[in-house]
Amino acid sequence: MSPNLDADTKAAILSIIADHDGLWGWYQLDRALAQRGILGVHIPSAVSTLKNEGLIEFAGDPQSASVRYRITDAGKRYFLRSMSRFPLRF
Repeated sequence: MSPNLDADTKAAILSIIADHDGLWGWYQLDRALAQRGILGVHIPSAVSTLKNEGLIEFAGDPQSASVRYRITDAGKRYFLRSMSRFPLRF
């Protein structure tokens, strides 16, 4: 299933992944989105979509609960072009 991610949600996910590049998995990502008031995102589908678009990559086994997410150079460029309202540290 491929969710229809709006630009704000996509930018928020990329921002969070960039801030914790390679350190956070689905649970931490879900909690961080909730803290920003972004609820109801199916994380496995969302990250699969972002991976298929070349914006993130998986670190570890994607079938495992221990998979972590890294932002790609394309993901950084997408984020910087599309949104500036989420804090981002590179």
